[in-house]
Amino acid sequence: MRILSGLVGEGQPLYIIDDSPVPVEPSRGIDWFQPEDILRIKVLKDPVETAAYGPPGVNGVILITTKQGVRPRKRAMPPL
Repeated sequence: MRILSGLVGEGQPLYIIDDSPVPVEPSRGIDWFQPEDILRIKVLKDPVETAAYGPPGVNGVILITTKQGVRPRKRAMPPL
């Protein structure tokens, strides 16, 4: 899988995989991922959306959630 840059500026977007920033080689993309392992990909390109990521997010942010990165929600304990 390859995501082409050019979202906002001249540089590479910031990749966040399962809530952690991950360096991605521009010529390679995320080809090391199996498509069936990816649950969701969201592209942030609006300055308001990318502001939370500071200067590294100026060229856009690619949020990737994998099936392994999703944690089951804990159920609230019933009252005694």
